[in-house]
Amino acid sequence: LGLGAGTAVLWTIGLLVMKWGLDRSDVLTGSFMRNSVAASLYLAYALAGGRVQLPRTDRRDWLKLAVSAGFFASSVFSWNYALAHASAGKTAVLASASPVFAMLMAVVVLRERLNRFAVAGAAVAIAVTLLVGAAQGVGAAGHGEPCPYHFTSSSFSIFAGSRSMPRPGRSL
Repeated sequence: LGLGAGTAVLWTIGLLVMKWGLDRSDVLTGSFMRNSVAASLYLAYALAGGRVQLPRTDRRDWLKLAVSAGFFASSVFSWNYALAHASAGKTAVLASASPVFAMLMAVVVLRERLNRFAVAGAAVAIAVTLLVGAAQGVGAAGHGEPCPYHFTSSSFSIFAGSRSMPRPGRSL
């Protein structure tokens, strides 16, 4: 619970600072800076933990990871585009639908099974997303509409590297 709350706080701070930064930068520069700083931090964490080594994987796994990275970069760019053209609060709520798409794709692509709690949670997430979108005027012709590509590209990035992910029921 503590890790989840801490992650939520860090994500929120990152969202707000990114919104502030995009007021003073273009989306491409902001996306580049966000990914570059994140990559530098990942490397620093790895060096500090003594864990810098490439895993032994075959070329197909590297290709999947590269495709996943491409979708991830696209999702960051489209997320930043949405953030630059809509309010931070609206963008955050609309982005909450992304895990629902990931869950649905996991059923189709990875053949995972859903329990009733997952289905109920997905229904609530979609309902809240639609409610907030309707209340704040986000629609097909709405000005400042967040890019829907973010929702699907971040979901696709999960599956491109899915062989490298732990199987359901296993921990990281």
